[in-house]
Amino acid sequence: MIERPILKGEITTEHANQAIPGFIYRLFTHSPSFIDYLDLGPDIKIPHPAAYHNIADVGRPAAWWVVKGFTAAFALAVIFLCRAQRSERQGWRFAAECGLIVLGMLLLSERTWKHHAVTLLLPAAVLAHAVSLDLPERLRKFIIGILAVAWFSMTLPGLFGSHIGDLAMVYGTHTLAFLLLTVSVCALLIHRRQMGTLSNSEDNLCGLGRRNGLDKMVGEANLP
Repeated sequence: MIERPILKGEITTEHANQAIPGFIYRLFTHSPSFIDYLDLGPDIKIPHPAAYHNIADVGRPAAWWVVKGFTAAFALAVIFLCRAQRSERQGWRFAAECGLIVLGMLLLSERTWKHHAVTLLLPAAVLAHAVSLDLPERLRKFIIGILAVAWFSMTLPGLFGSHIGDLAMVYGTHTLAFLLLTVSVCALLIHRRQMGTLSNSEDNLCGLGRRNGLDKMVGEANLP
């Protein structure tokens, strides 16, 4: 999945590629966003650049390091957030962790076509379920807003015809949706982790209180 962009620096920069490597190389290096094919005979088609839309040219080596940075940041997020115990591998937390992995596949693959976004069913379902949980109001509104923005980002440009839809994909409308959903899932897992830490602290305090109470009773029973 990530061997070609991370280890070899081989990237497909066509507008349909909505992964981060394609987005970075398409907009920040002199790489084609549209490709035509010259028909030179039966079964002979030669690709050639048809259009460029890059807003800067930082060079492919620099873009390669940016992609590596995104990959490392995502790996750290997984290490920090996907830490449910084996006994807890169920329910919405486990589904959220799986959803985060799905989003990583979409963001960091060498190429992600828009039809691959059907896999968003898992993280989107987790976030939709999270709205019904006992969450802080600010977090609930944040998740609802992210879901709305992601939906509009992926669907609205296509309502204006294929040309506008393709041009919007040049600038990463689906990539934006993937990133926003990733941030939302991470925020949800961070909240769950904080609640788990607080719950463990309360359990430890309760256990300490019970032990102190038991020691006091035993001490009183031993009094003459």
